[in-house]
Amino acid sequence: MGLFSFNYAKPGPGVDADEPEKKGFFRFWEIIFEKFSKLIGVNALHAALSIPYLIILYIIAPVSEEWLQNFAAAMTENANDMDLIAETLSMGFRAMFALGVFMLWGSGPSSALYAYVTRCFTRRDPVWIMSDGFDKFKENFKQGMVVVIIDIVALVLGINAVWFYYQIYVSTDSMLWMFMCSLMVVVLLVYTWMHYYIYQIMVTFECKIGQLYKNALLFAIAGLPMNLLLTIINVVLIAGLFLVLNPLVVILADLIFLAMLMRFPIEFTASRKIRKVIIDAQEKTMPKKEYIDGEENG
Repeated sequence: MGLFSFNYAKPGPGVDADEPEKKGFFRFWEIIFEKFSKLIGVNALHAALSIPYLIILYIIAPVSEEWLQNFAAAMTENANDMDLIAETLSMGFRAMFALGVFMLWGSGPSSALYAYVTRCFTRRDPVWIMSDGFDKFKENFKQGMVVVIIDIVALVLGINAVWFYYQIYVSTDSMLWMFMCSLMVVVLLVYTWMHYYIYQIMVTFECKIGQLYKNALLFAIAGLPMNLLLTIINVVLIAGLFLVLNPLVVILADLIFLAMLMRFPIEFTASRKIRKVIIDAQEKTMPKKEYIDGEENG
């Protein structure tokens, strides 16, 4: 099934606003200021529900003990201090990796909840974070868990493939292996961009997992410039903060406050893009469904 082959059967409650909607950049900041406390609430809920997944990401983070020991050796000559520094660096890198994947890839059913609530904020639809959010959490639980499992497999295989090809390149100095390494990095990058749309598509349309990934891929390619910008912003914020602040402070700040400048821009952009490309086009060619007091009319 193609990009416009969705069964548009997951509408949320809508309201007609008399005030014209602001565009792009200005609309984003309008939501930030209007929904500040609610964004903090949904960020905290998203993070709390994602703790098990964050722990898994922390455990599987690709950490090279050899590199950490080299870094530690460059910072001190004391053996005891060297081990402590290496352990601290390992914990910091694992935390940074887990937080980065969480912000860029999402975390299954909890990200479906987050995508739905922030979609409603973006469209000016009324929404209750707890009741409506948990409805979407339950409704998309199975599909969200499938995405998480695929993500874990993709992370483990993808990172190991990059490392494997790089190691062979170092030992052989053959550009073929550097090409393979670079190709895997590009594949992981595109797969990252797909996650900017996966959860918005999941909570907006009825679609099977294959169609979900296919259409997320199409959006990832079509929105390349903005996807790249959003990726750079996230990487700079996460890496920069870990370099200057205590890792625990960074984690708490990112999960509760800074997600407004990291994950929310992704959901905001994806929601508007999907609405423009699919929903608005469908509404022009298909009868609109109205939901009044829980009954379908049209």
